[in-house]
Amino acid sequence: MLEILMKLAAKVFLKNTMPCYIISREPIILTSYWVDFFNNHERIISLLPNNKKCYFLFQLGYHVEKEWRMKEINEQIAEINNSISTANLEYIFLCNSEEETEMLKSSNLNAVFCNQNAFLDENNYNVIKKCDKLYDAVYLARFTPFKRHELAADIKKLKLIGDYKESEKEYFDKSRKLLSSAEWTKKVYAFNIYKHLNQAKVGLCLSPEEGAMFVSTEYLLCGLPIVSTKSIGGRDIYYNNEYVEIVDDASGDVASGVKTLINKNIDPEYVRNKTIEIMIEHRNIFIDVVQKIYDKENKNSSFKEEWADVFVHKLGLRTNLPFNILKKRILRDKSFIN
Repeated sequence: MLEILMKLAAKVFLKNTMPCYIISREPIILTSYWVDFFNNHERIISLLPNNKKCYFLFQLGYHVEKEWRMKEINEQIAEINNSISTANLEYIFLCNSEEETEMLKSSNLNAVFCNQNAFLDENNYNVIKKCDKLYDAVYLARFTPFKRHELAADIKKLKLIGDYKESEKEYFDKSRKLLSSAEWTKKVYAFNIYKHLNQAKVGLCLSPEEGAMFVSTEYLLCGLPIVSTKSIGGRDIYYNNEYVEIVDDASGDVASGVKTLINKNIDPEYVRNKTIEIMIEHRNIFIDVVQKIYDKENKNSSFKEEWADVFVHKLGLRTNLPFNILKKRILRDKSFIN
């Protein structure tokens, strides 16, 4: 009964929230996806005090490694600056790749190389030591053209996990017809993802460009080696040629890469541990960014010591959170931040 009441309370609470996770109230430091901030900036800024400096640490989601994307970001910043006062706001962009970092810096934006996949909670993903490997490969991806499911056509034992938008049903139908022998699961609850991934020997990443692709690192945290096409967006910073095959955009090459990795028989705990090492590097970058703000604002505290209290899965963005964290960390109203 208590659990049901908590879920109802969270549902009511969420109606008034903004997509911002509170890192610190003194000084005010928030994190958000840039596009979510842009789409809600007037409301978000109206909730902030007028007389205090407010720092935003933006995650980027989709990559900013091409000129058209950089132009889009610059235009959005200009639109915000022309519509409301941003005198007390400071933006810091957390970039998923070195190329993205340089792109933003070239537009005189404050940018640091801090990959978003470091904010996955590794405790949500595990290696199941005694698990039947039912599939040669698994592809966890929404059915949408840029995910290029057709490149998995030559894999005999394939598991597909992912839904589709009604507007993209034609692509879904075409993909399912092509991959008719694959087993498909429409939806998997987040707390069960690791169980499904552990049933496969290899994870697939077949998009040519997107963001850092959380799923890519989720595979690795479950101990799965990866076959990936060449890509931009930042997923490859966790890759190592010991357990990742980068292949050309051909179904035969993808299938060959899967066979190569299966034959290597790599220790899944090794894959997981190497991945966590890189995640920790990027978490430390984030901690350093916040600490520099603390120092600048003369806050005599160690953010490293606060990290365990602040950190939640995906830094609370675009994910379900327990009600106690919602109440404490998600921006809701003006009194909430003060």
